[in-house]
Formats: sequence, structure tokens, C-alpha cells
Amino acid sequence: MVKYCSCYVLAIVFNWLLASGVSACPADLPSLISALLPDLPNYLNRAYTRAGVTNRFVITTNSPEFEPLPVVTEFPNQVHPQQVFVSVLEKPKGNHPPYTRAYWLFFSRVPATQWQLAMAFARVGNAPPTDVSDSTIATAVNTWLRDHCGDSF
Repeated sequence: MVKYCSCYVLAIVFNWLLASGVSACPADLPSLISALLPDLPNYLNRAYTRAGVTNRFVITTNSPEFEPLPVVTEFPNQVHPQQVFVSVLEKPKGNHPPYTRAYWLFFSRVPATQWQLAMAFARVGNAPPTDVSDSTIATAVNTWLRDHCGDSF
């Protein structure tokens, strides 16, 4: 009888985990980004709403670019975060044309099984990149990591 109950409880927990959508994070960055990008517009729009940004919304994302730019550091043996470039098409409210916002995202592995967003930079048009590591894109990515990879970050 005890074996039956234990198996029954395990089956309930397993079904709950499947239904919750929480699974292991992909081991490589391209797979992680392929899973993230379809959901990113919704997560970013929710982050905008929670932050009180009501003058624009995200329509779609582009294909990512994984070719890293060189990173200058004082510590040559240091492991650098992995880089990805992603663009989102945003539409301002009203009769304004959509525009592209480019993001340069840096991801690192924490304790070698989970991902975290280490840094993020954004650029609109020809303006210089700005640090957005604590902005809505970081909130959106970190929320997605929490929802889909368990307790990342």
C-alpha cells in the first residue's frame, strides 16, 4: 500500500511539473534564445505595462545574431558571458511608424546548469548603446528564465 501511495504522489508531482511548463534550460545559448524569442514580445509588453510604459508595444523579434564582439578586460583568463544580438520591432501608440530597438544581451551560466542575464545594452537608430541591465528588457528576460528554466538568476 505504501508503494502505491508513493507512486501516486510522484505521478501527481510529475504531472504538475509538466503542466507548469518549468523545464530544464537548454545547455547552449542558441537553443535558449530560440526558445526565448517567440515569447519575448509578450514578456516585454507585460514588463512595459508593469513599469508604466504605455506609449509603445512590441510587435515581433528578429532572428538572433551570435557572432560576439571582442570584449576588452583587465583579466585575460576570465570567462566572458556569451553574447547575442536581438532586435525587436516596436510600435509607438498613435500614428507613428514602428521602429527597431536593438539589444545586445550577455548571458552567463550559474552553477553551470542555469542561465542568467549578466548585462544588456540597447540601441535605437544611430544613438550610442545604453546600459539597460536594470530595465524592462532585463525584467522580461529574467521573468522568462524564471518561468521556463526554474530558478535562474
